[in-house]
Amino acid sequence: MADPLAFAIWKHRGQEYRDGQPYVHHCQRVAAPFYENDVLYAAAILHDVLEDTDATLRDVQKRFGVNVSEIVLVLTRNEQETYAEYIERVKLHSDAKKIKLMDLGDNLAHCLRPDELECRRGLIDRYTKAIRELAL
Repeated sequence: MADPLAFAIWKHRGQEYRDGQPYVHHCQRVAAPFYENDVLYAAAILHDVLEDTDATLRDVQKRFGVNVSEIVLVLTRNEQETYAEYIERVKLHSDAKKIKLMDLGDNLAHCLRPDELECRRGLIDRYTKAIRELAL
């Protein structure tokens, strides 16, 4: 399997997280709990690569295999679905659900930092509602 971190660094180059750090740091935090599982780690590192970069599903499948690409696809919200529909779809896939919970947790932790000015109450509510829904 190719190196998912190197691929994520390459594809997310120039992107920044809300705190000005390279976006890939968020991907690394989401993936950290899955380090011992190659498939989950790769999918977690790549969880935003289809949504936020020019990477394609074929790129991910070719480099990381069908299992990883399937999880990444589930984690990618498509333009035709509402956020609630997206969360319901993720909920049906146990591996994607684990990764999405870590993603939401990292986003929420960032929003709750005392120096965070961009997160609005609505965004915090959206994250906590999604976490509750996925945890059921």
